[in-house]
This record gives sequence, structure tokens and C-alpha cells, in this order.
Amino acid sequence: MSLRYEGGELVTAATRGDGAEGEDVTANIRTIKDVPQKLKGRNVPDICEVRGEVYMTKHAFLALNERQKAAGDTIFANPRNSAAAHCGRRIPPSRLAPARLLRLCWARWPRCRRIPSPA
Repeated sequence: MSLRYEGGELVTAATRGDGAEGEDVTANIRTIKDVPQKLKGRNVPDICEVRGEVYMTKHAFLALNERQKAAGDTIFANPRNSAAAHCGRRIPPSRLAPARLLRLCWARWPRCRRIPSPA
């Protein structure tokens, strides 16, 4: 996952895709409470790209599958597949909150000396 901030505001979220072109998943990523919509701090750069992963805990995965089963919806094979489906365009943003996705940031690009703290 690549998150691009401009002026401290989240403007774009994209998947890695095929390595050259990813999928715009900004609307879905905005529903993840763990992803800051605005960066705060003294030295927030004008442009900052943060890369990382979106994941789901096993507990959240099992709870989601129970809700899916009760609703007669698709049961996911594993937490990774579930997180990927929820980040892509296959599931509308309005249905994402119960998934309880989290983010893990591991790199920042190029004009960002450090990852600013979330809002």
C-alpha cells in the first residue's frame, strides 16, 4: 500500500499492482481508522509517501467470517485475502468498517525524513 500526503492531507492511496501501476483505493483506505487522514507535527513535509501493508488480525478475521456466514455472504480463506479484498474495489467503502483493518508502515519516500505522527 502506498499512501501519499500533500500538505499533511491524505490525497491518494494505491496498491502496488503489477509494480508499475497500482489501483486507486483511496475511498476504501479512508475507512481504516488506523490510517491518519491528516498528519500533524512540527516538520510535516509538503509531500510525503508512506508505504506499508494493510492487514487483519486473526481475531478480526474470524469475527468477520462469522458475520459473513450469518449474512449468507462470501467466507474468506485467510486474513490476507480478506484484507486484500477489502482494500480493493470489490467491496464498497460503506461495508468496510466491520472488517477492522489495520496498517503497518515500513518505508517513507522521498522528501519525508521521518514518518510524522498521526493526527
